[in-house]
Order: sequence, then C-alpha cells, then structure tokens
Amino acid sequence: MHRSILIPLLFLFIATAYSQELNSVVYDEEAEEEILLGYCDIDGLMKEPFVSWFRAGQENYETDEPVLEGFDSKKLENIHIIAIIATWSRDTKRELPRFIKVLEQLDFNMHRLAMIGVDRSKENAGEFDISKLDIEYVPTFIIYEGKEELGRITEKPEESIEKDIVNILSN
Repeated sequence: MHRSILIPLLFLFIATAYSQELNSVVYDEEAEEEILLGYCDIDGLMKEPFVSWFRAGQENYETDEPVLEGFDSKKLENIHIIAIIATWSRDTKRELPRFIKVLEQLDFNMHRLAMIGVDRSKENAGEFDISKLDIEYVPTFIIYEGKEELGRITEKPEESIEKDIVNILSN
C-alpha cells in the first residue's frame, strides 16, 4: 500500500482504536514484566508500573530553551506523529518522556500524537498492524504533515529531541 494512502487510513484506525482498547497492560513473558501493548496514551504511562520512569524522565530532562523559543509553532498545525514505543525498552524509557516534554513545551496538540506499544518482537502491537511502518528500533517517532512522512527519530536523536524535531519540520 502506498504511504500516501496508508497515512489517512492509519489515523482513521487510530481514531477507531481509541474508542476501543486503550492502555492495554499485558504480561510479557520474555521481558518478565508488564508492558503497554497497542494503543496507549499519557494516562497509561502515568499508571504503575510505568509512572516512575516516565515521570522521572520528564522531571530530570532540561529542554534546550533557545531551540524551542525560536521555533514557529504554526509549523505544527498540520503535523501528526506516530510513536512506536516499547515500555520494556531502556531507549523508550529514556527518550519518550523527553519527547513528550518537548511536545508539551511546543504546545503540540496531543490529540495528533498516536502512541502504539509493541512487544519484544516489535511485530505485536495489539490490534494494530505496524508492518508497513518499517520499524526496526524503538522508540520510533514518525512525523507527518498531512499524508507525507517528513522524518523520523529512531531509537535516539541525532543531536537532541528539540533539534531533531526542528530540523525535520524545517526541511
């Protein structure tokens, strides 16, 4: 399926999913811990067993204020983001709280953020089929404008979350 067709369908499925199963916590035998699987949101991350690392990650991260202050928030008006996360992953535990904090400081409309939790195989995302998103590493933050993928932050930022977002949105 061509990506220009995939994106509108993806957000239609996401909207449908939010009315169904959200913040599904399952026990992952391989990780030997509870994980979020499928569609999730910040409310799901603010519950045990995720809240401790999520809250600490946000509180301990100092954003690059000069980068954020110079950013034109109008560039976010038509932006949608898909975040493929894994609550068992050290990289997700480090980067997701930072990413959310930066989005909040940019006054990003969080209804345009779709978070999808995956298991260790990175193939099982609950009811959502992520196979067409080409996910190799987590977290993967995919930034779209309308139907077009503008860029990704995969596993960890190249420079910083702030600079990577600004760079993606400036190209």
